[in-house]
Amino acid sequence: MLSRLVSEPEQEELPTHWSPGSLLAGRFRVIAVIGYGGMGAVLEAENTALGHRVAIKVLRKELVNDREAQARFDREAKVISQLSTDYVVRVHDLGRTEAGEPFIVMERLTGKTIDDLIEAPDPVPLTHAVDLICEAAVGLSVAHAAGLVHRDIKPGNLFVAQRADGSTIVKVLDFGLTKATRSDQLRLTTSASVFGTPLYMSPEQIMS
Repeated sequence: MLSRLVSEPEQEELPTHWSPGSLLAGRFRVIAVIGYGGMGAVLEAENTALGHRVAIKVLRKELVNDREAQARFDREAKVISQLSTDYVVRVHDLGRTEAGEPFIVMERLTGKTIDDLIEAPDPVPLTHAVDLICEAAVGLSVAHAAGLVHRDIKPGNLFVAQRADGSTIVKVLDFGLTKATRSDQLRLTTSASVFGTPLYMSPEQIMS
């Protein structure tokens, strides 16, 4: 799954071809809407050819010609595909819907964001909190080693995924605002004009 947009999407606002039961790109059967926001939606779907469930992030049709929105969307898929680690959400495929909307097919995650854990009534035990931060740091270190800086790290972009054996793992989400630090990758960041969430920006990021 990708970044959570909202907890309860407004069904009347959704395009009909994003609704449960619809078929995207001829092979992804929509099961449910995970989240919905200004940029688009995150859908749970089944790959009808392989029979497994995935999460699909789809850009709203009216943003297809928005160069900045399209650049951010494309950047996210390209960046994640470069990172080979369990601590970053995985990209499986790219495509376009029949209506021309670009989408990213990603692994379907089950669990909660760290933001959800913070808002829960019970505090997170200190040792568990340290483990979560260390796992997130591993995912970010892989990105840094590839010459990439996330620029929007916040509790809502750190997902605590439940594994089949009951254990958990932190997955870093939403690489749409990534900054390249190597000269051969700088083209990935030229379209960005928004650089993160102010409440979670580092001092040097705000001063830049």
